[in-house]
Amino acid sequence: REICMQNPPGSRSHMENLQGCVSAGDINSSNPFDYMDNEYYENIKSLGEDAIPVLLEGHHNGQYSGLIDYLAMYLVWDISGNTAAEELRQCENAEQMYDAWIEFYSSNQ
Repeated sequence: REICMQNPPGSRSHMENLQGCVSAGDINSSNPFDYMDNEYYENIKSLGEDAIPVLLEGHHNGQYSGLIDYLAMYLVWDISGNTAAEELRQCENAEQMYDAWIEFYSSNQ
């Protein structure tokens, strides 16, 4: 399914917003949090829980990589209001965040 199909007509796609996060951040920074304080990140976050399956699918299908993948997986935790969860704090990369989310979500249903 197309990522842009998840957005209202005329709005940016999830991928465009994730790329915007990268463009708006400090190109010299290796800290992913430096790429989260901008309108692009907030655009995705404002979609709420409807964005979570799309973000997870983008990771699972390999559509995202590197910093974009990290931002997408952090958004999953941020949108759900679980950024303080111990499971997330132990993660060092997007793959670990994805695996931790699947486990966290399964055990909290």
